[in-house]
Amino acid sequence: MSDCTESILGTNDIIGLSFIAQAGLLSIAFVLIFFGLVLRNVVIQKRHPFQSHIDIYVASLFTADICMGLFAAMNLRWVVTGKVVCGTHCNIQGILKEFAATNGPSTLAITVHTFCVIFFRWTPSRSKLVPICVVSMTWLYTTCFVAIGLTMHKGKGGKDSFYIPTPYWCWVYDSTPVRVFSDYLWYNFTALGSIILYIPLFFTLRGHIDVLPDGGKWYHYKVTFIRRPNAERRETDFVVCPGNPSPSDKCRSAAIKMLWYPAVQILVALSADISRWKLIQNIDPNLPLKDVPFTSIAVPRIIFGMCGVVDVVLFALTRPSILLFGKPAPRYHIHDSGDPTSRGGAREDTAASDLELS
Repeated sequence: MSDCTESILGTNDIIGLSFIAQAGLLSIAFVLIFFGLVLRNVVIQKRHPFQSHIDIYVASLFTADICMGLFAAMNLRWVVTGKVVCGTHCNIQGILKEFAATNGPSTLAITVHTFCVIFFRWTPSRSKLVPICVVSMTWLYTTCFVAIGLTMHKGKGGKDSFYIPTPYWCWVYDSTPVRVFSDYLWYNFTALGSIILYIPLFFTLRGHIDVLPDGGKWYHYKVTFIRRPNAERRETDFVVCPGNPSPSDKCRSAAIKMLWYPAVQILVALSADISRWKLIQNIDPNLPLKDVPFTSIAVPRIIFGMCGVVDVVLFALTRPSILLFGKPAPRYHIHDSGDPTSRGGAREDTAASDLELS
């Protein structure tokens, strides 16, 4: 049974929630401006924005960021009323938080895709079937989670509600397995995946790891570790930008940018984990909510609420051609060191935004 008990907020709680709500509004503004610029370029270039697999994943990610921003912005109601209560507003806020969690799988899909393109020199198909299926399954999972939860928990008379005050905003009732599989599994799994995959990409672009096909099977690869890669190897065996007089410098710059992604994901996952499992979960039930220090809770939630800002800035700096956002990027290709069996031989049809190094 998940009884709905309203939360009476104190002054510090109201101030903290107002900052969290502002962070959410700022995220929404950043994503909407981004989409507005994309729409402008769609009209100018007369092309659809989904030129690559990455474009579809990023569109899903930014849509989830809007949901996260709306979730945070809805705290304004609790700021005005001074309390968090069950009802329609509470349910909508809880649902938005569920859909905001899809930014985890979307980010993970971007990570896996980038790893395959750079590490294994994989050339994505022109067909968008794979990213469409991945994104569809992600949103379908969340939709089913919300629908089943609301169906099983009718919430009549404030009893057995699926979304309740927890206690500063509305989310699913106090069930660790439900909360883990609705949100935290994705955030932490994405952070772990980013660490595992982006670190090898860093060393690949630096020239310390060389991966080439080994045999006729698609899954047979030979991995060579190079202690001191020279400029010639980096220039012939790794990602090269046509017309760039110093491709090795380009690759080193790209390698550094690869580390931004796991850093951001760790920050997001830690802010969510710390605020919920370390701080909110350990609130003394005998202590009035208004007497609980809220600053340490508000700071990580502000960071969490600014996912949209962080994602837009990150992609604008590392992949400026995503979704036709910036100027059309030059096509990149991958050399195969003269190996006729290489799967990465000079492919000019690889979408620029799939392998953006700018």
